[in-house]
Amino acid sequence: MVDPVDAKDGFVDLGSIRYASDGRFLHLMLELRRTVNLQAMDGRLTLYFDADGDVTTGRADGSLPGANLAIVCTAPTDRHTEAAGMGLAVEVYHRSPTDNTVWQESPYKLGILFAPTIASSQSELRIERGVNLHGRMLFTGKKVTMCITATTVAGDVVDASRSLTLHLPELETTSWEPASEVSLERVAGTHLRVITWNIERGSILDTPLPFVRTLRTLNADIILLEELTDHQSQHTVETFFNDHCPLNNNARWHVQFGSGGGNLRCAVVSSFPIKTIGALDIIPYENRTDRSVRQASCIVDVDGTHVFVCAIHLKCCGHVNSREEVTRLTEVRSLINCNR
Repeated sequence: MVDPVDAKDGFVDLGSIRYASDGRFLHLMLELRRTVNLQAMDGRLTLYFDADGDVTTGRADGSLPGANLAIVCTAPTDRHTEAAGMGLAVEVYHRSPTDNTVWQESPYKLGILFAPTIASSQSELRIERGVNLHGRMLFTGKKVTMCITATTVAGDVVDASRSLTLHLPELETTSWEPASEVSLERVAGTHLRVITWNIERGSILDTPLPFVRTLRTLNADIILLEELTDHQSQHTVETFFNDHCPLNNNARWHVQFGSGGGNLRCAVVSSFPIKTIGALDIIPYENRTDRSVRQASCIVDVDGTHVFVCAIHLKCCGHVNSREEVTRLTEVRSLINCNR
């Protein structure tokens, strides 16, 4: 289905909706006439579904009569009351048209995946079929109806699609079982294994037990850590890895702890020797010297081959042209300029 060009001044202008489905999932491809991030727009994009195929159940009013489910892109949050919101959310409506109860659910409960997570004019969503939410099985029938509405933060409609009927194949009832065993053995010829981990304000150092098993299983040669705090140090990181992930033959871990970044630091942890790069210890922003990029850079000597390694923690969140994105681009340019 193609929606006409009719919201030239809106934060989005709906383009086309395409779909595909199999026995387990419904896939949607949304094409918008704007480059946006579904998780952080200047308004909300809401996908309404009559997911049980019965127009007499669900909401009697609104954009889609019979709707019993909505996926809200850029969902309202308590944290961002001044803006549209952040992330995705699922709303489930009561089966009775006269009951205005709305349940707020995590998108994970509906098996939702979407890509890309960066700004784009195209986005694909995957929705799991046969999920039971609040006493009803969703997307199990031969067809569902949907529509999309774009609204401002104040609730004014910017654009809306007509309703679209999606025809689905028979639901696959055989339960899916994940692989019972996944091999993490290195592929023959692999010489170096690197992992990166945002450890949320140094949490793995404070509560090591849940994380140590994963680190030992991954058996990485180099670990890039983000979100250490200024209360931690090179010594605390070295001690953690030497105590909990000891190397063979009494070898010791090497750590490059980033000096810049304020109260959030990065670190490079390596089983190979490290050479510090003094010029990259602190990388100031290109436009202000009182702030620095959250990073840790060094040279790792991998059996005689020198490898430049950098752990980076760029500014998160925001949307196209937002303050966060401007900061992120500033950080990237600052890194590029320092590494020339």
